[in-house]
Amino acid sequence: MNPAQFFATLFHDLKEGETIELRAFNPPRRWWVRNSDEIAQAARECPEDLYFGVNPRMGERGDNEGVSRITVVVADLDDKSSDDTTESLQGYGLVPSAVVSSGGGMHAYWLLDPPVDNTAEFSETRKMFLRSGDSDAVHDAAPSHVTGIRRHLNRGTAQLGGCFLPRFAVV
Repeated sequence: MNPAQFFATLFHDLKEGETIELRAFNPPRRWWVRNSDEIAQAARECPEDLYFGVNPRMGERGDNEGVSRITVVVADLDDKSSDDTTESLQGYGLVPSAVVSSGGGMHAYWLLDPPVDNTAEFSETRKMFLRSGDSDAVHDAAPSHVTGIRRHLNRGTAQLGGCFLPRFAVV
């Protein structure tokens, strides 16, 4: 799976005015894009690690209040072997929509269908779900959570390493 396919899966239904936040931390830079091709281009050009906001933003706000709706829940399962990750995923009770190798573990993504519009109301539900597995529930539960792109992208092949989509989860 290439980066454009992965991000097209995550951001397949952006609404009018919604954007995807990208961040680089060294040097600090933040920008907003509208499609997976722009994300893939930024990942190829950014000299440092690049991060993306897992949920769409309204305009150019990267904080929790800038998240327009919750379209995905992400569990960061770093510092785990492949066997540990499989065991951790079983604790959630739902097969993730996507699992991506982070270089030091896995990131699991559950796409929500339908998305949740009330981000504040859904916050506790998201935290309870993430606590059922082996994720950093406090960090991962933030609607404005960002996760890395660079470590997933093989610059030579432009492929997203260790990524698969077993099925779409309905939560």
